[in-house]
Amino acid sequence: MKAQFEHLIECSELSHVSLRIVPLTAAPHVGIDGWFTFFELPGRRLAAFAGATLDVGRMIDEQAKAAAVSVRFDRIAAQALNEDQTRDLLKRAAEDL
Repeated sequence: MKAQFEHLIECSELSHVSLRIVPLTAAPHVGIDGWFTFFELPGRRLAAFAGATLDVGRMIDEQAKAAAVSVRFDRIAAQALNEDQTRDLLKRAAEDL
């Protein structure tokens, strides 16, 4: 487990990675029901992929629904620790092991 925390710390220091933890105290929140990925395609077309159990998920390319995923992402991010707080939490967790 300590090696996993240390790996996450290393990843969080990469310039192209933004790692942010949503604390347990934020639950329940709009991201509690599973993972998703939101992205923008060429031509500013929105898309998302919503994962589910057993790696069965769905692609969302209908624009209103994809935009709703973007809002969900923003709402989760609003409850997350910032990048420095996340890194500090990971370092403390690694030290405790």
